[in-house]
This record gives sequence, structure tokens and C-alpha cells, in this order.
Amino acid sequence: MSVQSYSNTLTFYVNGTRVALQNPDPEMTLLQYLRGTGLTGTKLGCGEGGCGKYRGDLEFTSIPKLQ
Repeated sequence: MSVQSYSNTLTFYVNGTRVALQNPDPEMTLLQYLRGTGLTGTKLGCGEGGCGKYRGDLEFTSIPKLQ
């Protein structure tokens, strides 16, 4: 039986700067985070993701399966 290890850290980049959040609030949007750091240029479109006005590019890194 293999045991998997997970992290409570969300790591991402904003304008080339690495951000690592410990135990992030799962209900906080990226827009809320950006505005909370003082980056107010991002605007909310429809609020549902359907209009395409607001977008964040995601790249996932796979985590090797522990043996």
C-alpha cells in the first residue's frame, strides 16, 4: 500500500514573482487575492467565467506517485 503526501501550500507566479500561500482560503478568488495585494488593474467581468474578460493562465506540474 502506497502513502501519498499532499501539501497545504498553493504556489503560483504573479508577474514573474513566486507566491506561496500556506493554507489558502478555498473560497478566495484570484481576483480577490490580486486586489488584496494592491494590484487593482484586474477587473471583474461576468463573475462566472463565461464572458472571457478575466482569465488566469494555469500550468500544472504533475507530482510523481510515491511508491
